[in-house]
Amino acid sequence: MDLVVKPKIKKPTLPKGNPMIISNNQFFSALNEIDKIYSPDWANFLRSIYNFYRDTGLRLSEPFNFELFVDRIRIKAGRTKNSYPRNVYLTKDQVLTIERMRSYVDSQVKQKKSRVNQIKYFSRIWKNVLRKTNAPEKINFHSLRDTFATRLYFLTGDIYKVCGALGHSDIKMTTKYTHNDTLELVQAFPDIAKRHNREQNGHQMMDTTALSSLQTDSQSDNFTRVNAGVV
Repeated sequence: MDLVVKPKIKKPTLPKGNPMIISNNQFFSALNEIDKIYSPDWANFLRSIYNFYRDTGLRLSEPFNFELFVDRIRIKAGRTKNSYPRNVYLTKDQVLTIERMRSYVDSQVKQKKSRVNQIKYFSRIWKNVLRKTNAPEKINFHSLRDTFATRLYFLTGDIYKVCGALGHSDIKMTTKYTHNDTLELVQAFPDIAKRHNREQNGHQMMDTTALSSLQTDSQSDNFTRVNAGVV
């Protein structure tokens, strides 16, 4: 009697845990808290920083450790976790934000302060203002990167664009951004939902190389060319 041997199927290992996203309301509430705490000039600087990270998906240290050009950051292979070489394209305002961030950190290092701690300073401020908005405890600075990836996938439906924009070396690392509930995304990001509605009504979908000036009900919300900035 012949035995039937069932083939062994190896299931792919998926990333554990869902991304911790920051909704539009949570994000702008945190920015408003910054306005209450800091002087106007410093508050504007901090607002530009958090808009920058939310719109680019860069890791906290990447603007400081990589080669900066007029319109992009060049990231070499192996310099970040599971990343490959890529160019991340930026707007002029974002390049200016990086320059100001680097200048601030350099000025603190000259005063014998730790470079690493000064870079983390921006993360600590963000965590503090989030707590003032009663945001969930699990939401932190990395949530800005999760938010970027989630918004990009919600807008494009293209996991490979998200993988490229984040610099992931393995598409399996990016699949966690595909599991969000659509209704929750509509509520969290009404600006992206409006873009979908326009497409369904016969308007052309905005290409990811020209994403800009997406409007929320109360705030201007800018994606940038970084969404397709992998070359």
